[in-house]
Amino acid sequence: METIILTEIFRQAQESLIIVNAHRVNRGEFPQLKPQQGQRSDFYFIEKDDPEEVLGVIKELCVKRLPNAFRLNPLDDIQVMTPMHRGTVGVANLNAELQVLLNPQGKVITRGGRLFRVNDKVMQIKNNYEKDVFNGDIGTLAAIDIEEQKVQVKFEGRTVDYE
Repeated sequence: METIILTEIFRQAQESLIIVNAHRVNRGEFPQLKPQQGQRSDFYFIEKDDPEEVLGVIKELCVKRLPNAFRLNPLDDIQVMTPMHRGTVGVANLNAELQVLLNPQGKVITRGGRLFRVNDKVMQIKNNYEKDVFNGDIGTLAAIDIEEQKVQVKFEGRTVDYE
């Protein structure tokens, strides 16, 4: 198995604590938790041991604290990442919990035991060269056709159909 380490910075300034800490973690070092004097932090470390407490903090951050502090739209401007698929703070449960809070109404289609609604944020998790969408591309569920069992996802201004 080949390992690739990404080192080029595209989205944050070099002095960003996000960047500083990404490099520290890659070197096996603990993150720097406090910004330099006079610098505003873009990195926050909240330590919790209980998964239910972690879930509660994530929900509060996404719904209240981050939107209020930084004037963010929770659906468009906040991205939650987790290293696991299952469990209280795994992808499946986080998606379901955040959907209830951030996008609770509208037309629904169910696939693989998951509910999808118009305006849900979705991520392509496998390259699809025919549709020109790739692993990691983030879009918004734009339309659901229940009769045809199809959905449309908008990726950066273009719409892609899925069955």
